[in-house]
Parts: sequence; structure tokens; C-alpha cells
Amino acid sequence: LGSSASPQTMDALPLKPFGVELYIDDTLVATDDGVGGWTSAGYYTVTGGVDYTTGKTDANITSAPTPSQVVYVRYQQDENGDIVPTKNQICKWIKNDYTSIGYAA
Repeated sequence: LGSSASPQTMDALPLKPFGVELYIDDTLVATDDGVGGWTSAGYYTVTGGVDYTTGKTDANITSAPTPSQVVYVRYQQDENGDIVPTKNQICKWIKNDYTSIGYAA
């Protein structure tokens, strides 16, 4: 993603409507509008779209981010039991390997 970058595709599908956020560094610049568009938040204007089924996201950002700024998307997968990370906890869960799980009262 970027000021006029090619569209990117998210890995975990389908995407959850109202669960996609666009950041520049630590600043939230847009959220999805639930029907495939962006709602700008603050200083930046964001156009483009989100395809919830394919995971394709496209964003045109005005004023364009500088080359040193990081642009990224935080999103939720649309299924029961969503794990909802904060923007500093974004990860791709590859494998669980537990030997035991306990409960402490």
C-alpha cells in the first residue's frame, strides 16, 4: 500500500467488514466503511477499496506518506472466535504446540 501503490492481498480470508484499518507509522489514517470503501480519519484522505472476499486492499493516500514512513493494514478475519490483535500485536499464527494447558484458580 502507499500513495499510489499496487493493491495488496491479505492472507486470512474473508475480511471482517468494519474490521480493516490503515495506518501510517502509529497513526490511524482510515477504516473500512463496511461496504468496501475507506473512511478517512484525520489529516490524510484515503480512497480505494477493500474486497472482503478476496482480501484485496487498494488505498490512494493524500498527502502521500514520505519514503521513511511505514504504511500497513491491520485487519480481522470474519469468522466466529476472532482473535483481535492491537496494532502492535500483528502476527501470523503458524503453529500451536502445547504439551499441556492448565487452569489456576
